[in-house]
Amino acid sequence: VPIRRLAPVFAVTEYATVPLPVPEAPEVIVIQLSLLFAVHAQVDAVVTLTLPLSAEDETDLLFGLIE
Repeated sequence: VPIRRLAPVFAVTEYATVPLPVPEAPEVIVIQLSLLFAVHAQVDAVVTLTLPLSAEDETDLLFGLIE
């Protein structure tokens, strides 16, 4: 039965992901030379800013038998 051994472990890096604000709608949008105006938010494609957080706590090490 394989047994895990203690080995150097790297700290965990967490990332906080927060969506950026939706841009303001323009005053007029012309589509295919029509007289209709379209203003709506595009929620399917969101730009996010991802920043790494520092690992302050030690990593928990679990060792023993591998099942």
